[in-house]
Amino acid sequence: MNKQRRLLFARNVFLFIIFVCFGVIIVTEKASGLLIPKVEKKMTEYLNTNYSELLSDIKSSEVTYDKTIYKFDPFKTLDFAGVGALMKMAKDNAKRNIEMGICGEHGGDEASIMFAHSIGLDYVSCSPYRIPAARLTSAQAAIKSKGQSK
Repeated sequence: MNKQRRLLFARNVFLFIIFVCFGVIIVTEKASGLLIPKVEKKMTEYLNTNYSELLSDIKSSEVTYDKTIYKFDPFKTLDFAGVGALMKMAKDNAKRNIEMGICGEHGGDEASIMFAHSIGLDYVSCSPYRIPAARLTSAQAAIKSKGQSK
């Protein structure tokens, strides 16, 4: 699902499909108006990257944003406030329970996996070399959510 309009009107679209795989790179490009080839070299000007701080924010469920445009590169780690909000809206608006997940390099990113799990997505898909880390992070997210539900 890579068109942002479909994410907004998920309730109607989801009547006719069996599963949804969010193509996060394409949705990020469409939602932000940024194209990877055009912004790759300039992206560092818009970032305030403190990845360990980001992970601790997600683990404590208190993601905050400062005055920089992006706290991290949205083409490497999911933009929770933008694309993440669209994905959550789509998940919440689905009329029936269908499998939903993310694909692409975001599917192998620890922070993106934790976020996907926190909004109730069912799976992540990533490149083969990232599978071991993705499986570990997915297991940690599942254990964490089990501990919180008690």
